[in-house]
Amino acid sequence: MGEPLKAVLFDLDNTLTDRTKSIAKYSEIFLEDFRCQLVEPVTSAWLVDKILTVDQGGYGGHEHRCHLLSELPIWKKTPTPESLLAHWFSHFPHCPVAMEGLYDMLEALKRKGLKLGVITNGKDHVQRAKISALNIESYFDCIVTSGEVGIKKPAAEIFHLAVGKLGLNAEEVVYLGDHPINDYYGAYHAGLKAIWLEGYLPWPSGVVQSSSTIKGLSEIVPLVFKK
Repeated sequence: MGEPLKAVLFDLDNTLTDRTKSIAKYSEIFLEDFRCQLVEPVTSAWLVDKILTVDQGGYGGHEHRCHLLSELPIWKKTPTPESLLAHWFSHFPHCPVAMEGLYDMLEALKRKGLKLGVITNGKDHVQRAKISALNIESYFDCIVTSGEVGIKKPAAEIFHLAVGKLGLNAEEVVYLGDHPINDYYGAYHAGLKAIWLEGYLPWPSGVVQSSSTIKGLSEIVPLVFKK
């Protein structure tokens, strides 16, 4: 990877968390809480499919997702999009499911003596609740959310802010995320060594393909220390 590495920074959703499995976990709560308002029994698998369709990997927009859910033909009494949005923010942050290999990866990187951190777009209390629910706060030397600092990925400033909190230079830090633009190219243009986690969002046509790609968290340790 070139220069000696001293830290790895991560995206959160669909990088450290498995968003599809997290939505499946949330759907069970949703069906229980709204059971009396449904026309007929709805399966969790059906609901997960509908949520995933409008969620778009977390980039579909919260208000848009809840508006479309309120229009599904499943309601005896249709809840307002606002009530669905409130339900989402009350429960989804506490439903994260760890991405496969998460804990082994964090342990391995810490044993190597690397600093670790998170850069994530989203409301500060929501993103921190997910990290807390996964019980992984202790692994991180910094957590930077767009909601806290008022800067969103792919802006270089949010990457530089996190690197500064670690007391390092950009070229000493690797960043891993699933979004081709917000994560990979955001980090790349900020001077970090960027890695794309493939399989969750399509690579945009007409954009130069990433030079460093993995398909699972188990690949990150050998890639980071590749000579």
